Order: sequence, then structure tokens, then C-alpha cells
Amino acid sequence: MDIQLLSSSSSPTLNVLAQTANLDKFLYNLSPSTPNVSRQKVEVKAGSTFNFGKTNDFNLNRYGILVGAVLKLKIKNYDSSGSADYGANFGHMAVSRAVLSSHSREICQTHDVANLCDVLEMPLGVKENLRDIAKDDDGSTLANGASDTVYVPLTFPFLKNGLGACLDLSFVEQITCSVSLANLADLFEDATTPDVRVEASDTSLICYFLNLQESDLRKLEDTQYSLEKPLSMMSSSIYKEAPVSKTFTANGSGVYAQEEVTINFNVPNCATKTMIYVDRRSVGSTADNGAVGTFYDVAEVAFTMSGREVWKSTGTECNKLENSLFYGGSYSVGIDATNESIFVHRWGISCESNMYSGAVSGKNVSDFSCNIKFKPADGANDEVSSYRFQVQHEYINVVSISGSSGKVAVALSL
Repeated sequence: MDIQLLSSSSSPTLNVLAQTANLDKFLYNLSPSTPNVSRQKVEVKAGSTFNFGKTNDFNLNRYGILVGAVLKLKIKNYDSSGSADYGANFGHMAVSRAVLSSHSREICQTHDVANLCDVLEMPLGVKENLRDIAKDDDGSTLANGASDTVYVPLTFPFLKNGLGACLDLSFVEQITCSVSLANLADLFEDATTPDVRVEASDTSLICYFLNLQESDLRKLEDTQYSLEKPLSMMSSSIYKEAPVSKTFTANGSGVYAQEEVTINFNVPNCATKTMIYVDRRSVGSTADNGAVGTFYDVAEVAFTMSGREVWKSTGTECNKLENSLFYGGSYSVGIDATNESIFVHRWGISCESNMYSGAVSGKNVSDFSCNIKFKPADGANDEVSSYRFQVQHEYINVVSISGSSGKVAVALSL
């Protein structure tokens, strides 16, 4: 007999555990197959007036099960004075807000940083590919007269929580995706805002669909929807707190002191994830153009509820430790090789799709806030700089879909 197996057979502990053993793991097992499906890609064109600082409504085609949506943004530099310099995380910061709605009823929304965090948390190869096509870490320039195409995936919950949570647009009522673009001055690093415009005729929302055979689709709808009661789906959305600005002054040697900034949370919903980020607005009298996607590392974050400190995270090593031990902790999502990052705290213990594992209800907590310790990098003597502290929360939605009319609405979010 194998000596390792022989030694194990004499262990009382292993013999107890072996009482539940069986050979099922070794048996050939064919997982249930999916029905025949086809994939389809459809482009919904933008309106002729779509540009930076504006919003465009894309009415989604009712072709099948929506599994992906990507904004294809064509831009061109018309500035005769020269090239335009891309700011950090250009593509994701360009889409300041995206909303899914039905007949003017908001279903869910995402914002720039929340959308970026979803990409930064993806596996390495996928993350780098998506950041590359969004020109997030390109660091290049757009020459005068040159054009570029940027692709930004919109990570709505229906498009990232697996097939069982997707929207069947052939069944539900008309769905609209509204995309709002940021202002030019926030996206390009030039001292003078360049004349870069969206080429609306070549800009679109690329929608990816799965199609089933008619008999399978009807069977799915009969199983999924009922005339007696609506289908309730766990979903999510993003709440953005009002930003807090603070001015810092360096001493005569150009050294800044560490200071504390408090952000009071007004989110009434059940938050599952909180994202904290800091950007610089100006140095002296000079605006820091194109800096909304450059994030500055914080020294400490402490959450307070009802006057009591409930969580504090200090230092990069602490963030790495918590992220390695359990993904439901606090961690920093790195942007590049420097210490620039977005601080993320999960209120649950798991990040699995379609699984509730804990949240905090802002409606039931008084004095809900976070205290941030922050120290700007040293600069010029007596330098004055202004920073903006911002927070976005991911919170739980329960979406209701009527089996009789296909009406989609938020049933519960508090």
C-alpha cells in the first residue's frame, strides 16, 4: 500500500472525515448544456449634437438578451494651436454618468469612478485590454487634425452579474441608456482647453445580445415571468456624495502638513461598497486641467456611525493585507506603478454576483461619515493647492419586472 495512504488510514481524525467520502468527484459528469444560442452585435447611433458636457439618450433595440454595452466614442482635434494631451484614465472619466431607464423611470446608474473600479478589479489581462482601448493609461497626445476612437464598457449590474441577471429586451418594455460626457477641461491636461469635439456621426453605443430559438425563448419567458406576481431581481446602482474641497498650504520649505477631512454621508440606501478618491483642482492660481482621473493616495480612512468609529484602515500594507485575506475588506485599487489609487471598502464579506453578503443601511445610521487623513506631496515654498475629496457608494436595488406588461421599475432600494 502507498505509505502516505497507510499512514492516513491510522489517523482517527482522517477516518472521521472519510465517513462522508465518496467517488463522485472521479465520475465522468457532463454539465447541463445550454440551448443553441447566437451572438449579435448592434450599434445604436448617437444624436448629431452629442459632445463633451452633453447627454445622449440611446434607445436600445429589442433584439434579445442584453449581455454587454460599450460606448464607442470618436473624437477629433480641431485645435489649430497644436496637440491635445490626454488626462489620466481618459476614457472612463469621459463618461461622467450613465443611466438605464424605462419611460423616464431610472432603473440604475453608474458614474466614472465606479465604472473604472469595476474594470480595475477584473483579472490582469482583461483589465489591461479594457484600459488600453479606453486610453486610460496611454499618456499620449492627439495631434491637430487627428482622430481617435475610445471604447468604454458600461458595467451596469445587468451586464456583470451573469446570464441569470441579464435583461431580455425582447420581453421588457423600451429601455433607454443615457450617457453624459464630462467637460473638456477635466479631460485634457493642456493649460488652455483644446478644441476637441465628439464626431457624433461615428459615435455609438455597441450592444451585445444573445438570441435563442423561438421555442427556447418562449420556454424561458414562461419560466421566468408570471402574470400573478412580478419577477424580483437583486440589482445595484451608484450614489455619489457631494464633494468636499480643501485648500492646503506648504511651509517655507515646500512641505505640507497632514490634515484631516470629514465627509458626511447622505446615502439613504443599503451600501455594499464605498469608493473614496482624491483629485487636485489647482496649484497656486493655476487650474489643474485634465486631473480628474489622477488620484492621490490617502494616509488613513476611518468610518464613523452614531459617534463611534467602526473601521479604520491605515497604510498601504494594511490595505494589501486585508485584500489578500478576504476580498470583502478594505483595499486600494491601484492605477499604475505609483501609489496613486482609489480607496475601496466593502461592507459585505463576498463580491460574488447575485449574492447578498452584508451591507450598511444609511437610512438607519446617524452621523454616518468618514474621516480622511491626507498629505499632499511636497512642492514649492509657501505653495497653495486645492484638492477635492469624493465618495461614491454602490448600493442594493431590487428591480421588479411585470410578467404581464414587461414594465421594469425599482421596487425597493432602502
